Amino acid sequence: MNKQLTVNHLKKLELADIKQRKQEVLTEINLQKEVIVYSAKRISPFSSNTNGGSIFKKVGTGIALFDGAMMGYKIIKKIKKLFRRK
Repeated sequence: MNKQLTVNHLKKLELADIKQRKQEVLTEINLQKEVIVYSAKRISPFSSNTNGGSIFKKVGTGIALFDGAMMGYKIIKKIKKLFRRK
């Protein structure tokens, strides 16, 4: 257990001490988070900053739009067939 957070007979743990320690820990966490993000960006070959990723995203979006349009066309075609049979 951390020596700073233990309550002993010489010094009692106060709310101000807890708040101060919380701020220290949050600062450490934020620094570690920045280091992790920097390392991940440096290691990753396909980062969002490259132009290659945006091309694949655009192609995927185009294919999804085409697929949606074709499905809509087929649905409308089947609905028209239902009304013709009357």
